[in-house]
Amino acid sequence: MLNQMTDANIVKLSKEEDIVLRDTEFLMHKHSATNKIQQKFMQLRDELKSAIDAKPFAFPVGTDSETGRIFKGESYLYLPYVNLDYPRKFGTEDVFAFRSMCWWGNFFSFTLHLQGESFAKIADHEDEIISSISGKEFYISVHETPWQYHYGDDNYIPVENYEDLPETGKTEMRSRNFLKLSRKLELTEWDEIDPFGVETLQICLDSIRPYFG
Repeated sequence: MLNQMTDANIVKLSKEEDIVLRDTEFLMHKHSATNKIQQKFMQLRDELKSAIDAKPFAFPVGTDSETGRIFKGESYLYLPYVNLDYPRKFGTEDVFAFRSMCWWGNFFSFTLHLQGESFAKIADHEDEIISSISGKEFYISVHETPWQYHYGDDNYIPVENYEDLPETGKTEMRSRNFLKLSRKLELTEWDEIDPFGVETLQICLDSIRPYFG
């Protein structure tokens, strides 16, 4: 006996979904905007490299401080994104990365990610590092995983609020074996991407420089 289709079984588009499906103009603009974001991140990579060349840093062995990687995706929390990882090292025992991200509909973010061996170098100096960047619009990750990038209260808090955490909370953060420090720009601040990104990297590297070398 053939299965009988009911209204509950039939896949239907909402009015809004139907409009989006047929809106080729939007999709063309999305394609061209994505290309320009990638081009902008190529320029940012060059600016970051110039800043590093001008003030060298003792990166962990195996860190890519020459080319970096630009890539895109369609669904971080259901929205597209473009990332630049430079400098970058993603190893099983060591992560040292500076990720610049454009998250559609939300923000540009610039994030230092230390994990494993790189985190171990600074684990006993976290308070000093946080103090050195206080008042400079930074956030610190409080999430149990380093792979979230939104600025919800369960993921990031302003570094100025770090001191308000109970000592048990700070100890728990250290036990997670990673540190993420991040700043963000509004999407309307396109012209500030390069200077803001370079400034963020420089502040981050200067804050941890005494513990690498």
